[in-house]
Amino acid sequence: MRKILFATLLLFLSLGQVWAADYKVTLHTNEGLINSGDVSSYTAGVGATLPTDVYKWEYDFAGWYDNSSFTGEPVTAISTTDNGDKDYYAKWTSIAQTYPIAEHPKFLAAQEGDIITVNVTGVHTSAAII
Repeated sequence: MRKILFATLLLFLSLGQVWAADYKVTLHTNEGLINSGDVSSYTAGVGATLPTDVYKWEYDFAGWYDNSSFTGEPVTAISTTDNGDKDYYAKWTSIAQTYPIAEHPKFLAAQEGDIITVNVTGVHTSAAII
């Protein structure tokens, strides 16, 4: 019996077989989209890279954070020493531009007779160019 256990142990060690746990990753995009590189899980000892090809209209991506308050440094990857389920939150910085209404790009590009629609602080407004 001892010989069988010893042989099994030697076989296990010689194969270098290691069972690694898989963990869940939840990416909270905060109304953004992940174009590529989505991560939903990772393997302990292997880690994973968080996606950078993300998009939100009129916002710049400011990184993934491990808390919804966006404190600390942004996280770019799950390290090979991490374990356990992970939640990451996308931080966005607004790049929305404001214009005097007469200088809005839709008005500047309009031709006589065009009807254009703009969203002004949440109010849907239409105007005819005469």
